[in-house]
Amino acid sequence: MNKNLKNKLYVIIFTSLLFYSCGENNVIASFDHSTKPESFKDISYKIPVSDAVFTVLDVINSTTGSTRSASSAEIENIEVVKTTPAITRSLKANSLSSDTLLYIINFKDGGFGVAAADSRTAPIYAYSDKGRFNLKDTCQVLALKMFIKSAIHTILYDINNQGNNPRFAETPETRNELLEQVGPFMDIEWSQNNPYNKECVIGTEYAKAGCVAIATAQICAYNKYPNTFEGYNYDWNTIYKIKSSSDQYKYPDATNQLAHFIRRVGLNVGMKYGVKESGAKSEKIPGLLRKMGYTCSDLISYSDKGLVESLKAGHPVYQCGFDKESDYFIFQTHSDGHAWVVDGYRYEMLNIRICRPRRGEMDCDSEKRRFLFVRNNYGWGGLYNGWYQPFVTMPNANGKRIPTFAFKPRMITNIHR
Repeated sequence: MNKNLKNKLYVIIFTSLLFYSCGENNVIASFDHSTKPESFKDISYKIPVSDAVFTVLDVINSTTGSTRSASSAEIENIEVVKTTPAITRSLKANSLSSDTLLYIINFKDGGFGVAAADSRTAPIYAYSDKGRFNLKDTCQVLALKMFIKSAIHTILYDINNQGNNPRFAETPETRNELLEQVGPFMDIEWSQNNPYNKECVIGTEYAKAGCVAIATAQICAYNKYPNTFEGYNYDWNTIYKIKSSSDQYKYPDATNQLAHFIRRVGLNVGMKYGVKESGAKSEKIPGLLRKMGYTCSDLISYSDKGLVESLKAGHPVYQCGFDKESDYFIFQTHSDGHAWVVDGYRYEMLNIRICRPRRGEMDCDSEKRRFLFVRNNYGWGGLYNGWYQPFVTMPNANGKRIPTFAFKPRMITNIHR
């Protein structure tokens, strides 16, 4: 890395962890490289912005073959996720050396990364070589909100449990390594809006198609099945050519077929249609898939193992979860949910440099740790699709997976004809 790199980066928008608000605040951060600590007192857990950018680019380059470097990459903006004094006080004394937890890094020519700002936790949580990640959207987009909350939970867990254990992460000279990849299987980027909701009408207005219906339809499109359902025929070879909404004009007949199929899915699962949002229970999807002629699992609790096994067999996974959980008398209720498709996974070997004081001197070693990233297709027309650490269980700094904020995380695996 170029240690003389002094470009100014504009850091915009920070969230309050305590209230999870979406206020904006403009701050300028210096793009300086940190140096190796000479003594225990010199140890800083803060990861400089430059190191975070380097880590994100290193991971993207190692998996896509890109050659963008930290010195040549143009930064569009960096958003910062911060704690609040109340959260700091709730942790062990002196365990939180900085109020910055995450950097959301967006590149001008496309791509983003969600990187840690503290060296006591995993270095990167999500990345993509295209698209943007807008922190403000986490207030409206439930799956993004769940992801950010899960990352925050994991980071605070690491900080609280490691406390002042002497640990200093320094950007490694060696490239990160892609160990294994399966997928992504899909290049379709459908949404709940036009033209997919053309048959979802309430009075004179169009309702949202519903995330449950879109996730199901995308999996059916990948499998190109069923050919016939409830008396209607579907030309999946042509339907699958509809990669995004702009293709509706190239394939008008197939677009009408797709809109009709999405409506049939909604009717079969009891979709409650609304202009702003539509919702249905994912519990009904396994039965519907079997009615169509598929073999699949039930709606089961999420596990990394089950997800990876399904993807390794070539079967995309239907995943869902909730952001809120409430108690009502003796019952638990869940709300603010989302369903999406996971259509690939990667195991990354990330190099981490660890420094510990030993006999009055700093002893530094490089460690390699394996991390799982899954490819999420959120059903928002391609927005925010990318490689994410599974946010229903995230690894802490020692590689142990811990439960996070997503409530009732479940999935349907092994969906095939």
